[in-house]
Amino acid sequence: MIDPKLLGDLAKDHQKNVMTRDEARAFLKDLMAVCRQHRVFLRTADQTIRFSKVFADSDQRTVLRAMVDKEGRCAAAQIDYKSPTPSE
Repeated sequence: MIDPKLLGDLAKDHQKNVMTRDEARAFLKDLMAVCRQHRVFLRTADQTIRFSKVFADSDQRTVLRAMVDKEGRCAAAQIDYKSPTPSE
């Protein structure tokens, strides 16, 4: 389970680091291009994707972990909110 304090801290950071309209447009354009390239359909419970910039001196980054079932299929990924380890 994700630590509620960590989620609260991430929400505060998000408010301080919201992208400008042009930054968000460029980011989403790149994301949509990747989806088209790989023929991927993104979906969420509420049809909303939330994102923000990270601090320049932060080592925090988005790490997606594939959730593979017993048959080797992957229909989802888990977001890892921890800072990366030195081996990554």
